[in-house]
Amino acid sequence: MRTVKQSSDTAERMDITAAFTDPRFLERVYNVIGKNTHMPIHLTDVDKIESLKCMNYGIKSLSGLEYFISLKRFDCSGNKLMELPELPRGLVMLNCSGNSIKSLPPLPSRLARLDCCDNHITEIPELSPGLIILDCAGNRLSALPSLPESINILSCGGNELEEWPHLPSGLVMFFCSNMMLTELPPLPTKLKVLNCYDNLLTELPALPSTLKDLAYHGNPFIKTALHPLNYSLHELMRKLKLRITTADIEACEPILIRLNEIIRSSAKTGAICDGKGCRTGTRRIL
Repeated sequence: MRTVKQSSDTAERMDITAAFTDPRFLERVYNVIGKNTHMPIHLTDVDKIESLKCMNYGIKSLSGLEYFISLKRFDCSGNKLMELPELPRGLVMLNCSGNSIKSLPPLPSRLARLDCCDNHITEIPELSPGLIILDCAGNRLSALPSLPESINILSCGGNELEEWPHLPSGLVMFFCSNMMLTELPPLPTKLKVLNCYDNLLTELPALPSTLKDLAYHGNPFIKTALHPLNYSLHELMRKLKLRITTADIEACEPILIRLNEIIRSSAKTGAICDGKGCRTGTRRIL
């Protein structure tokens, strides 16, 4: 019994300072544990830490992270990382955005939020079954892995996606802008926010009745009964509890298209719109 206790004490007093090979990460760890830099870092200094933030420190290596065995939330965004080490098993939140990471290690099974945007990632490993938020925008992805049904926020814009997995039925926010998309996948019935601007879309799929926010500018939409401005009118009528038919929408379409042209023109010319109309300088355009 005494031998076991001595062995345990030895492990707890183990000096792990040399494991932190990056001087900036080492400096941050000292700051977190509240020790002076001339003192050794022991296992017991870090093994109970559950949250670690080291954003924008210029860190190039996370060697030593393996000793943070209780870590649940980790933010290492805005550094100079090209890879991540093996991640703590109990991690539930990871933000590694704004680095130069090319690939991710296997993801912990309890991970609920993954923010890996603005890197050079070409492939995302298997996602945890309980993942809720995935932000992988601004990478070099040509495909996404299978998406667990638990996801309710998905941001994947600024990639080169060539195909779509099945979108989770509980998805409520979907951001897929700036990807040269010519079509969108079928949209989940609970979707509330759709951001699909700056693509090559000529039409939209059926829009769920739950949709509250739609950003679509920068797409060459064709004249169709599903034109986003028509949706805006439909949504307005629904909120006012008025009945509206497809015939009503089609009858208003020329006006809506003209309004759309004016809105786009206003954005380019800096027109001012108020209760008296729209004008640029002293010239009235509406």
